[in-house]
Amino acid sequence: MNESVDQSSQAGRPEADVRLADVFSCDRIRLNVEVNSKRRLIELIAKLFANSSEYVMNKDTVFRSLLERENLGSTCLGNGVMVPHSRLHGLTSPLGAVVQMTTPLNVDAHDEMPVSLACGLLVPAECSDLHIRILARLAEGFSEHSLHQRLMDAENESELFEELVKFDEQKQR
Repeated sequence: MNESVDQSSQAGRPEADVRLADVFSCDRIRLNVEVNSKRRLIELIAKLFANSSEYVMNKDTVFRSLLERENLGSTCLGNGVMVPHSRLHGLTSPLGAVVQMTTPLNVDAHDEMPVSLACGLLVPAECSDLHIRILARLAEGFSEHSLHQRLMDAENESELFEELVKFDEQKQR
């Protein structure tokens, strides 16, 4: 999982208390997606990251990194949510992607619930604490079934993004 990424337009250091609005972006959100396997889902998330305007990333490098982490143990949080994540060299700030599926996908969830929402996360390799904090914030949010439902009910990418940001802002107060 020690993969590299070429930086293009974004420079700077990850902030101590990052906001989800700075991690996720509408261009890395897809709604009403049909995938037939966990592998295809992770490939789609890798493609969203690779097509991101912030960095020049190789889709295969990102895919391998996410898949290696998934092979260590399922990243399913339960309640229909999965958070494929990895750390990459060359990133200067975390990136998130969201895939909302029309048909829930059966994966290795500990609660045996099919996954209908996946939030991918890439974090700079040297930022273990930041990685853990973002994962914890997402896990806290998805432990409340209402956030999952609001994201599933979103009618477009902007609405899903706004729901994620609204949740984060409420938690930071």
